[in-house]
Amino acid sequence: MSETMASSFWGPVTSSVELCEKNYTHSSYIAEYYNTISNIPCILLALVGLVNAMRQRFEKRFSVLHISNMILAIGSMLFHATLQHVLQQSDETPMVWEMLLYIYVLYSPDWHYRSTMPTFLFLYGAGFAIAHALITEPTVRSSPSNV
Repeated sequence: MSETMASSFWGPVTSSVELCEKNYTHSSYIAEYYNTISNIPCILLALVGLVNAMRQRFEKRFSVLHISNMILAIGSMLFHATLQHVLQQSDETPMVWEMLLYIYVLYSPDWHYRSTMPTFLFLYGAGFAIAHALITEPTVRSSPSNV
C-alpha cells in the first residue's frame, strides 16, 4: 500500500482504501496527518453546538445530533490516524447513521406516520452496519495512484 508505512506504530495498513496523503510522513502514530487533525474543529464545533443546545433547552433531538457529530469526527480521526479496517468502519458507518439522523431531525415534526419512519431509519441503519461489517471488499476504490 504505502512505501512509508514501515515506521507505523499501528502495524500494516489493513483498510480497504487509502486517501490522498502519503502515510506516516509526520509521525509514526498518525497515518494521514491532515485528514486526522482536520477532525479537531469538527469535534470542537459539535461540542459548542451541544453546549448551546442544552443551554437554550432545545429539543433532545438536537443534542443527539451534536453528540452524533462528535462521534463521527472521533471515528474519522481514529481511522485516518491508523488506517486499520476495524476503525475504517468507525468512520464510514457513522456517516450513514448521521445521514439517517439528519433525516429524522429535519422531517420528524412533519411526519404523518410517526412510528413508521423512525422504524425504517433504524432498520436501514442496522442493516447497513451489519452489511458493512460483513463485506470487507469495497465496491468503490480511491484513485488508482493510491491503490
